Amino acid sequence: MSKGMAIIGIVIGGIIAGALTGGAAFVAAGGMAALAAGAAGTAALASATSAALIWGSVVGVLTTAGGVLSTVSSWSGSGSSISNGSPTYSWGKLQTQTSNCLAIPIIYGEVKVAGNTIWQAGAGTTTLQKIIALADGEIEAITDVKINNKAIGSLPGCNHNAYAGTSTQLIDSRVTGANNVARAEKVGGLRNTAYIALTAKASAELSGGVNLTTVVKGSKVKGYSDLENFILEYSNNPAWCILDFLTRYNGNGIPIEEIDLHSFIDAAAYCDEEVGEGDKKQKRFTLNIVLDEKKSRLDWLENMLITCRGYTFYQNGKLALQIEKAENSMQLFDKDNILAGSEKFRTTPREKKTDIFKVQYIDPNNEYARIFAHAEADEFENEQPVVQEIQAWGVTNFNQASRLAWYYLNQAKTCNKFISFSTSQEGLDRTIGDVIEVTSTFLGYEEKKMRIVNMAEAQEGQIEIVCKEYNEALYSDQLGSAEPVANTINLPSALDTPPTVQNLIADENCWRTPEGNYVSTIKITWDELDYFHLSHYEVSYSCDEDETWSQGNVSYDGSFVIENTQIDKEYLIKVHSVTRREIFSEPAEASVLTVGKNNPPARVPKFIVTQKNDYLKAIITPPDDEDISHYEIRLGADWETAEFVLRTIETSALFRPTKNGTVSYLVKAIDNVGNYSEHAARFVLNVLGVTPKNIIIEQTFTEDDFTFEGDEIILPLMDMGVNFQDFRVPKETRLIVDCPDATEIQYRHAFSEFNGWDYLEFADDDETTGDNWEDEVPPVWSDWKSYTQEPEFCGQYVQVKLKGENISEVKVTADIDDVEDFVSNIDIPAEATTVTLNKNFTVTPVIIPTTVDATGKVCSWRVSNVDLRCFDIELLDNEDNIIAGKLLSAAARGY
Repeated sequence: MSKGMAIIGIVIGGIIAGALTGGAAFVAAGGMAALAAGAAGTAALASATSAALIWGSVVGVLTTAGGVLSTVSSWSGSGSSISNGSPTYSWGKLQTQTSNCLAIPIIYGEVKVAGNTIWQAGAGTTTLQKIIALADGEIEAITDVKINNKAIGSLPGCNHNAYAGTSTQLIDSRVTGANNVARAEKVGGLRNTAYIALTAKASAELSGGVNLTTVVKGSKVKGYSDLENFILEYSNNPAWCILDFLTRYNGNGIPIEEIDLHSFIDAAAYCDEEVGEGDKKQKRFTLNIVLDEKKSRLDWLENMLITCRGYTFYQNGKLALQIEKAENSMQLFDKDNILAGSEKFRTTPREKKTDIFKVQYIDPNNEYARIFAHAEADEFENEQPVVQEIQAWGVTNFNQASRLAWYYLNQAKTCNKFISFSTSQEGLDRTIGDVIEVTSTFLGYEEKKMRIVNMAEAQEGQIEIVCKEYNEALYSDQLGSAEPVANTINLPSALDTPPTVQNLIADENCWRTPEGNYVSTIKITWDELDYFHLSHYEVSYSCDEDETWSQGNVSYDGSFVIENTQIDKEYLIKVHSVTRREIFSEPAEASVLTVGKNNPPARVPKFIVTQKNDYLKAIITPPDDEDISHYEIRLGADWETAEFVLRTIETSALFRPTKNGTVSYLVKAIDNVGNYSEHAARFVLNVLGVTPKNIIIEQTFTEDDFTFEGDEIILPLMDMGVNFQDFRVPKETRLIVDCPDATEIQYRHAFSEFNGWDYLEFADDDETTGDNWEDEVPPVWSDWKSYTQEPEFCGQYVQVKLKGENISEVKVTADIDDVEDFVSNIDIPAEATTVTLNKNFTVTPVIIPTTVDATGKVCSWRVSNVDLRCFDIELLDNEDNIIAGKLLSAAARGY
């Protein structure tokens, strides 16, 4: 029926106050308002709205030479004006307190608490003794005692005695004194106070502070079988716990004679009924709560009523408990008993209707974390859903919290209409919580079921009744959502001893200076800890057989260097992890003998060469060696015969390639003395060679170069060379004229006048050579053409003319189209082999081979005798010997 999300808001006596916003302010907030009004005859209850909650005596803490003494004091005041916060329900982990401002808690049901230290002895020694108050007694049991989240039985020298808070118990013998009277002078009588007497001994497992936690089964309460008979026993039934709180001396103190026991017996039976199915079956309502904060009795009573949909009210001069549940109609109100003109109607505005309810509860199965149970409407009343939240600290299981969320959501959705009317004395036999039927012509209701939420005496003996819609389906004990999965993080206590570091390694790093002196250091490394409370590591060392130790050496990562160590000494080393509270771990230990080594640098562990455009980039991973001066890179298969490329002190460097295709680059580290690494690191890659420049003309002309014809500027003729004569392969040439001030640009181009056959014929003439003929014959020009969009042309010559004012400079570029050719999959024997290209080139192209040896492994190569149509290639091994293999591919690039 509902998706199941959650709830925010304040529940007062089981009635949602938020449901009355915007039009129903006349409706009293359930039975709590009636309780606040109180019966005049009950002074204790009448004062409950203003008196602070006092569990009993508050233990003050005074420091003396003998330890901590307890004093007894009392306090009172407004619960709303003073609050020290709940040690149990405050944010953060449970922490044992030491405060004289805390009340002795009342505990109902089963909860986890940390207590309040009221006496201590042994400060400054290895053994502490404490009295830690837990609750007002008598309680059922104290179990699962832990110190710093470790079972007390697992800590050597630690033990405890538990006291349930009986009226006859004595003071534990840990408190010094000849007898109980003498001990009482230090800590008070401690009767009716549940406490733990603790001995805590410092050890490797326990250091720093002491934080005690324990699970407590709380107060023994009266459970009535009828008006005369009861059993005093532990119970987490909300009805019996609420009855106990209303009647106990440090609760509301109401005499039992002023309690409607019938209502509590009925409510207790309803709470104990089992709901759910299979292994999910459980009692309908339970209460598990610690009342440990200074606030009013009404506030704490409200916290308990929330857990069971309960509210309290007066009837027949006695205080009653009612739990909202399915009821039969008790009376019909119509025109015969509704006073004419008294009917009023209110409803909750749409923008105030809650769409999502969230009940926050305590989950013992997840380290007593605060977890939400949700209930969400199928359709939201508002574009931005209205969300309400209830903090139900007394609920400690998901099913109960989820059922409450579903109930409150659907109550807000289906019971949001309120009516009030006046009646005569006929209404006197009704009480708050009764279900009635209303027939009203004015309201348009015909025997509509409503639940009375308030009754007030009006004038002349009339009774004004306020009621809200009744929906029997609300009490079906349906869950609001699936149980959430809690993501828990088990953080260690700040008082725990931190773990010892692992994999502690100490290595000497020594080298000789050019002057012949040894320089020695010890580098220490360990695995860094992933520990929440870690502050730093402290390193100490000794080189005189444990006589003296250095102190105060701090590291914030997993390493430390001992500088200027002595030669021929054994160094003992200890590393402690240290918390923010200055708690030290057990030490990790190592040793190293300094011998004054003079080894060459280690091999570079990783070396990569990549190509980007016309450059190569070398990336060097430094060896783990303090004595590195710089690095040297060479080109070739063998270090001794390889070609020097560069030296660099950086771990990355850019350089231009000097050889194309599959090549090997080598690198070695060099120390401060000049020693090279014994072995070079190698990287093999295919270098894609940079094509030769194909910009044939790139010339800037100034006014000194201009020829003027009228308003036109004529630039000098530009000759691209004999390769572009008409008897050679014509090349498309792109013309680029850069002159922003030009208003018009034109160009023309030309071949020489003769053709290829004429050239050969005149070249054979004894008197005129071909070259001389070329010099003497002028070019034949094309017509002038308009320059647009960087045009292309064919020919040996080109010329440009322009128009425009203030032209002082013109840049002209002629760019020849690239030519690229590929050959592939050619077997190469162990000798120089000629490979023929598919295309003609105007100038000698660049050859970029990819080669493998006979086993398929990448190998080096050597290219020679490159011309316009072919090239020779040899394959080489790591020592530059000629081998057989295969030319996988070769790219020829040029123009």
